[in-house]
Amino acid sequence: MDFHNRSLISRAGIALFAAAFLFGTGPAAASPEETPPETKALHEGLERLAEAFQAHSDRAIRAATQAAHRAIEDNRDTISDLESQWDSQLETFRALLKDQKANLDIMSEDAAAKLDTWTQAAKEQWDEMHQSALEALDLFQEWLDQKSASQEPIPV
Repeated sequence: MDFHNRSLISRAGIALFAAAFLFGTGPAAASPEETPPETKALHEGLERLAEAFQAHSDRAIRAATQAAHRAIEDNRDTISDLESQWDSQLETFRALLKDQKANLDIMSEDAAAKLDTWTQAAKEQWDEMHQSALEALDLFQEWLDQKSASQEPIPV
């Protein structure tokens, strides 16, 4: 829209507002027989201006719609190429994700196997330490029993 059309639209809006404000259309307005010819002419001029504005708006909307359709038609090959590139890139991305998932599955299996190995090793070490502690307690109990049997005082 060029500058002239924009100024025409803004002038039309101001004129419509002024006419509505000055010459209201409510019940208090004068009847058509009592309306002076200048007011009728102004009212008719404003109606023509509003109709012209509506027609201009309709043409602008129609032109914009046609331009959008033309742009789509003119670029249909480009859009199709971009869609195929997108599909190709999306397929590559899917394959990459599938490979990453496979790697994570292998890593999780390895981690689970290591955890089982460590758990078993820790259990064995715990069992050995427990057995050693029981043996130490047994030796200590034997020593206490020997000391109490000999009635020697236990050093503190």
